[in-house]
Amino acid sequence: MTVEKSNVSAAVELFSDMMQNSTYTPQQVDAEREGVLRSIVELQRDQMETTLESLWYTSYRDHQMGQPTRGSRDNVGNITSEAIQAFAESNCVGNNLVVVASGDCGEADILGSVERSFRSMVQSSGELANTEKPIYTPSLMFMRDDEMANMNVSVFFNAPSWTNEDYWAFLLINRLMGEYREDRHTGMNLNAVDRQYSTWHKMLGSNPDISIAKSFYMPQSDGGLWGNYLHGNEVHGAQMCFGSQNCVSEFAYDLNQAEVFRARAELFNELLNQNSGSMVNSQICNEVIHWGRRCPRSENAIRVSNTAHDGHLKRVITDWIWDRDVSGAVWGPLHGMAAQAHYNRSWKRSTLGFYARGQFDAT
Repeated sequence: MTVEKSNVSAAVELFSDMMQNSTYTPQQVDAEREGVLRSIVELQRDQMETTLESLWYTSYRDHQMGQPTRGSRDNVGNITSEAIQAFAESNCVGNNLVVVASGDCGEADILGSVERSFRSMVQSSGELANTEKPIYTPSLMFMRDDEMANMNVSVFFNAPSWTNEDYWAFLLINRLMGEYREDRHTGMNLNAVDRQYSTWHKMLGSNPDISIAKSFYMPQSDGGLWGNYLHGNEVHGAQMCFGSQNCVSEFAYDLNQAEVFRARAELFNELLNQNSGSMVNSQICNEVIHWGRRCPRSENAIRVSNTAHDGHLKRVITDWIWDRDVSGAVWGPLHGMAAQAHYNRSWKRSTLGFYARGQFDAT
């Protein structure tokens, strides 16, 4: 919520009232069903989000972490007001509460408002459901749809949690791969694709029908996922499935320091451009939840700088990525991918860098 400085106390009081005194009548729940169902259907129009959601499912099968963020269409009709009330009473408790205010506001005013508004909140609710630690399950999920124009591919590795010592290195690895778009990084704007700094972008530029590639690092409290999403024509299906693993695996023994500095500069620019209130508050919330304190931008920059060395990153990539199992979700016209639709030699070798380049070059 964004408010004037004079209304900060009123905002805290409003949040408190919403969390502690909300009522969930059957009529309100029924009125929301259609909106929830519509949002789930609309999400399926977003090919990247749908592919990543499938990736989470196949990575954490039989666990809550693998379930759709907006819920299952089959279950929306079964949700009752009693179930929502029970969920709120179990989870909206003091032990789970983090209050963050940023901007032109006084600490004393915020503390006083929180103490007054949340004084009566229950501290804990006893045993909670779905608290089992998620176990990463390397597996593949293929969804064939011959009516789609292009393939969607997501391939991910098990990655460090928020509190792991390699968290900072993976922030850099994420920027090493970065984001690729065909209209920005190919011959439309450059004389030749091999004149780029990024090794990954050079590989993608040599396959002109790969339209989008984006790297994601998604840490959690007790685990995480790191990998790449790609969108492009099925003729480059093998390159999209195996290319990102080949490239980042090669960094385990051949990483140019210039690429490390480029990735560090990109991350520094992101730190300097954190101007959105919601972005800043979200980052602070995650840090307080997982680290128990606020990590200022200067400390972020120092910690990233301490990992920005090719030797350190080679060690991290060797530990987490080199010769490690992957999970993948592939969606679209999969005519040329039938031979890859099981965890065979190609997928097992895809994390061996140069030694698996044959899979990447296959057509």
